[in-house]
Amino acid sequence: MGIALMISGTLVFLTLDSFAKELGTRIPFLEMVWARYFFNFLTIFLIFGPRKIPTLLKTKNLKLNLVRGFLLLGGTLTFFGAVIHIPIGTATSIGFVWPLLVTALSVPFLGEKVGLPRWSAVIAGFIGALIIIQPTGGIDHWAIFLPLVMACFYSMYQIMTRMIDKNESPMTGVLYSAIIGTIVLGFALPFIWVMPDMMTLLGLATMGVLATIGHFLVIKALQTTPASLLAPFAYVQVIASIFVSWLYFGDEPETHMIGGAALIIAAGIFVIYRERNKAHVEPLDV
Repeated sequence: MGIALMISGTLVFLTLDSFAKELGTRIPFLEMVWARYFFNFLTIFLIFGPRKIPTLLKTKNLKLNLVRGFLLLGGTLTFFGAVIHIPIGTATSIGFVWPLLVTALSVPFLGEKVGLPRWSAVIAGFIGALIIIQPTGGIDHWAIFLPLVMACFYSMYQIMTRMIDKNESPMTGVLYSAIIGTIVLGFALPFIWVMPDMMTLLGLATMGVLATIGHFLVIKALQTTPASLLAPFAYVQVIASIFVSWLYFGDEPETHMIGGAALIIAAGIFVIYRERNKAHVEPLDV
């Protein structure tokens, strides 16, 4: 059940990215991202009701939740900015170096030990990203580098998540992120607002609902199944994104992109495997 929930969650997020790519050409970019967070908040409000929202906002980790909210906002802006200009499969493949960045950042921020095998996997993953990007002659658009920036934001988001009390409701972080995105981007609305037509408005509302559903599915998966078992299945999103990019948007994957994505997936799964072993074989440095 946990694996099914995780795969479902990743596919929901892929659908969300597809909506962003489609709607990002119809209305101003910041308005589209604001709507994603606003309707995310509205969905949470309708699900939990006004009485439970104050309870969800209660936290012993206020600073961490605020930082996480800004980090997720940065990740959303950079990734949505990427998928508007480059194929979703390409952006997703590059962006999935974030688990490798988590491994690297866990050393200075969490004091964890990372041995040579995992460092080698991290390097291999970034080589995979470079193979896709092809700095000397790949996709001729500056947005090709945005997924790497997103990976930096999201890896720090994950590091902050590890620092938060495990007894806190995961929906607390989702709610704070929705509020921060709505308020921060709301300041830009008076300068960029374009009234969306009915179909665009429906699509924007769907983005908020999808964001809420995606977070809920992943949270439920993590509550029922060990993270070490679920983590590899998140890479289903990479494979699915390549097919969606090809079949729906007409972006046929090139050989170098498939090869780079395969290297990133292999490196990520290897890191997950080593970390899972480390959890069972302490205190060996692997």
